Amino acid sequence: MRKLFTLIAMSALVLGVATSAHALGIKKGLKLGVGTSYVDTPSGAEETDYSPWAVGGALVLELPVIKLEADVLYRAYNGDESRLGIPVLAKVSVLPLPLISLEVGAGLEPRFVLNTEAPDDSYESTVWYLPVAVEGTFDLQVIKVGAEIRYEYQLTDFVKDTAFYKGEDFRHHQLMFYGGVFF
Repeated sequence: MRKLFTLIAMSALVLGVATSAHALGIKKGLKLGVGTSYVDTPSGAEETDYSPWAVGGALVLELPVIKLEADVLYRAYNGDESRLGIPVLAKVSVLPLPLISLEVGAGLEPRFVLNTEAPDDSYESTVWYLPVAVEGTFDLQVIKVGAEIRYEYQLTDFVKDTAFYKGEDFRHHQLMFYGGVFF
């Protein structure tokens, strides 16, 4: 009798865990983004704007209260620099409807240098950003389609304190528009 009770309890536990894991809603998807940026420069330095774009994959974990998103994005800036960005964001739904949702969130993003046209080793290998996002999604039951506006505030300087850039602080802030498809 005890073995039967243990078998029933273990079966109920396994079924309960499997159902809970299925309800979490893990989605994989593709993201594509374009945007504009501006540069905070020290006084007297030439100010340049870039037209960044990004493409990559995304993994979304939908929990009951928040949605966690991790992206792996290839980022390019006017053809002279490319970086690998890995933003991780937490988003909260402010308009939870059955097929449409509006979410706001923020996170942290490290970016690693892949390629640069800089003549010397003047760029930092890792730069940190604070992304703040507003996203609208449309759930078609088989796939989710989303549009997102993301402001990316640069937290750390992107140039090293070399002789050429001695004591100067350059920061690229970006406003990006993303489109995504999730399966």
